[in-house]
Amino acid sequence: MSPCCCAGAAQGEAAEVKRFIDGGMNPSIPNSVGQTALHVASMWGRHTCVDVLIKGGAQVNVKNFVNGFTPLHCAAQDNERAEDEGRIQAIKLLLAAGADAEAPDQNGRLPLDLTSNAEIRALLTEEPGQDLLKPVKPNIRKTPITLLSGFLGAGKTTLLRVALENKQGLKIAVVVNDVAKVNIDSKLVRERTQRSDSNPDMADCIELQNGCACCNASDELLQGISQLLRLGLARGYFYDRMIIELSGVAEPKNIRAEFEAARTGGHMALLYCELQTLITVVDAPSFTQLYSSRDAMHRRPDLFVEEKGEPEEEAECERKVVDLLVEQMECADFVVLNKKDKCTEDEMSALATIAQHINPTAHVITCEWGKVPLDVVVGGPKGGRSWVQNDDEDDLRHAIQAAKEQVKKRKALAELESASQERANSHARGHGHEGKTSDSDGHGNAHELAHEHAADVCMSDAHGQGHGHGHGHEQSVVGHGHEAVVGHEQAAGGHGHGHSHGDRGATTAETKYGITSFVYSRRRPFHPQRLLQVVLQLPVRVDPNTGDLTDEWKLPNVARSTGAAAEEGGAGGDVGASVMRSIIRSKGFVWVANQHLSAQYWSHAGHHFELHPLGLWWAATPLQEWPAGGNKDHADVKAIVNDFASQADPAWKYGDRRQELVFIGMGMKEDKIEALMDQCLLTDDEMRVWQEQVVPKFNPDLVAIDVKSASPYSI
Repeated sequence: MSPCCCAGAAQGEAAEVKRFIDGGMNPSIPNSVGQTALHVASMWGRHTCVDVLIKGGAQVNVKNFVNGFTPLHCAAQDNERAEDEGRIQAIKLLLAAGADAEAPDQNGRLPLDLTSNAEIRALLTEEPGQDLLKPVKPNIRKTPITLLSGFLGAGKTTLLRVALENKQGLKIAVVVNDVAKVNIDSKLVRERTQRSDSNPDMADCIELQNGCACCNASDELLQGISQLLRLGLARGYFYDRMIIELSGVAEPKNIRAEFEAARTGGHMALLYCELQTLITVVDAPSFTQLYSSRDAMHRRPDLFVEEKGEPEEEAECERKVVDLLVEQMECADFVVLNKKDKCTEDEMSALATIAQHINPTAHVITCEWGKVPLDVVVGGPKGGRSWVQNDDEDDLRHAIQAAKEQVKKRKALAELESASQERANSHARGHGHEGKTSDSDGHGNAHELAHEHAADVCMSDAHGQGHGHGHGHEQSVVGHGHEAVVGHEQAAGGHGHGHSHGDRGATTAETKYGITSFVYSRRRPFHPQRLLQVVLQLPVRVDPNTGDLTDEWKLPNVARSTGAAAEEGGAGGDVGASVMRSIIRSKGFVWVANQHLSAQYWSHAGHHFELHPLGLWWAATPLQEWPAGGNKDHADVKAIVNDFASQADPAWKYGDRRQELVFIGMGMKEDKIEALMDQCLLTDDEMRVWQEQVVPKFNPDLVAIDVKSASPYSI
């Protein structure tokens, strides 16, 4: 079979060569003298065949048996049978595909040693990626990058294959990152992009096999992107879209950090492309089981490798399954709940409601067999600021703001329902006092003013300026460090029948399934011991001897219960259990009395909880380490200033220190949860002792805010 393909390559019959590849032929099988079709096409300068063979997966650095020539040697060698222009184009394609110009033949000769052609010699003496170092035109259109995230089996590859089958002539490049020893996903993608009669315009695919793209394969990821960009430039075009299918264990935040580091570090590839969109694919039928899991990822290799790897490979991922699942969902611009054909309509509606609360700024899509609109995969985020433009603090700021907006909507709906019910009763009975419902939230304690006063955003980011916020691998106070993030869009369902359970209204989905969220905001520090006692009321109990989780909490099948049922005992069905067990997700910034200078990050999901330091509060951060040096007109500085307490607030002297926690749960009793959290705050007597004896032991704050100009200044 191979000699026939070699003959077609020699004659420049690209269609014939493609037919052999589409029929299942390995393009790198050698003939009797070790020449592959790529050797032959390169030697004859048949650059169209070289292009087809590279797309078909031909090895670009394989050596023949006769003299150890690589395809690059064959293309570079002076010969009278091939036109120089064809050889030059072939060399560009080979170099773009990763051909090694420093590989010697059996006699130690490099491709450069075989040619006298000045243009070919110039190509061979360029450093790898030199073509990307040329000045970029100011109006260049950068290739947008879409990340596909999700556990193994969720349907990422299926979604990708469906998109590639229907790409409508778009030029798409694909990077597949699979931590399995045999890259199954890349094979499936290649089969789809190379053998579909309806899709003759093949997509280019690079596979990463040296680990997860967010950690030990991060350099390989950028190299793969550069390789694809060079390949496109060698052909004279830019890709319309680049799609990176991440491994099941990939952490989106780390990927974002890698891209930001590459951008600020001046990586040339980022002059030609930019991270734009994150899509997370969720296995809908498995969601409840995954969210209730107590396992670390290394105990669930089925979620990220096709075949069980070596023990030392699997042990690298210590994150809890639910912790990584939540990060992948909270970071997404699109959350795709796949395999809806395996769930009931009520189950999908409930899952969509949970997903929308976990990520209020994402577009939540339900589908089967990965069939989503093409513009989800190859288009940008649908309105608003994309997750990829944020950093960890931006994520949390938007999450808090979105949760506050949801509370406002619920209260507004409750007022409308109450007014509507009152009018109906008045009309029916002629007097308006019957059927009246209260709009009070039921906790008129002294902290209510602080709750209403707290700024709508949390802390701005450090932007690598030495401020510690968002650096999730610092020493933990409780647990071990990784953070969480944000979202946008509709909650399932419409308007219901106006039975407003007293303190606030909700959408039909929230009422039906009892799923709500709220923000706890205070400007007084927590007592560390009392805070610990509340944390222990979450479903995070462990065996003191082994450290293993022993709590039996499970995320209930909310589609088979009601909001009223959920309120009976909260999530998990533990009648009489702590109100904290109705919380399925909580996150935010925490101010602990014995950690006066540094903000703590609180993250809880299912059985996972951690509380770890993020770095200095902005009030304790030197002004020169603020974004833009503290320039009041900078957007990030404005956000930070808004985090500081007003002068009218008793806590104004403590700057931006505060409690700012988002709670998401099922059947939550908001007033009781707030009361329980309030018990953790220092009392008035404790505050006096703390101010006199504890605060003076810490370094004084370095920054304050000028009230009139709303600008920060050094103290």
